[in-house]
Amino acid sequence: MVVNTTRVTISMPTELANEVSRIAKEQKIKKSQLLSLCIKDIIAQEKKKSLIKYYQEMDQEHKAFGEKFIEKLPEITNSWKD
Repeated sequence: MVVNTTRVTISMPTELANEVSRIAKEQKIKKSQLLSLCIKDIIAQEKKKSLIKYYQEMDQEHKAFGEKFIEKLPEITNSWKD
């Protein structure tokens, strides 16, 4: 699979750069791959938080709709008697 890439120059504390090198070496991947994995993980976490927030908001809307429906239910069922 062909992936388009872009070269990025970053600065970070030496200690952190040393840890990136160590972990990349342990996992037998390039440092850029390690950093890409970390960034992808952050993006996935943000998407998960966004989805959780969305579904919580939808849950509140559905509960509000249900409560309104329950309030109107007697009026609806009484109209069936006619």
